[in-house]
Amino acid sequence: MAQSHIIHFLALAHSRYQETEKKSSIRLLEIPFNATKHGLPCEAENSDTLPYTLVLRLLEATSCLEQSFRKLLFDLVEKGGGEKPVCVVGDFFFEWMAHVTHEFGVFHAIFSFTGGFGMACYYFMW
Repeated sequence: MAQSHIIHFLALAHSRYQETEKKSSIRLLEIPFNATKHGLPCEAENSDTLPYTLVLRLLEATSCLEQSFRKLLFDLVEKGGGEKPVCVVGDFFFEWMAHVTHEFGVFHAIFSFTGGFGMACYYFMW
């Protein structure tokens, strides 16, 4: 959700992924998001495209992604003949993602550019 969390690394990984896509079991999937339904500009997907006054609204809107993510994961398992992903990696702003992946018995990891001390402080304050 924040520009420094995953977007830049995703862009780098995507270019590398395209080179090895046919040999890799890694899949990059997108959760659909309609920003205008939440009073945000139509292209708003992360905090770097928004004025500071709308960032909180974006964070609040992320809860609506839970059901879409649950369906995406369900469809992925169904199409795989019941085979589950090894791991799902998400941004730490999606606190609901851990609950959903655990429902499916899938390992979940968060991606954060913050160091361990910063994450510990953030977790404590949260």
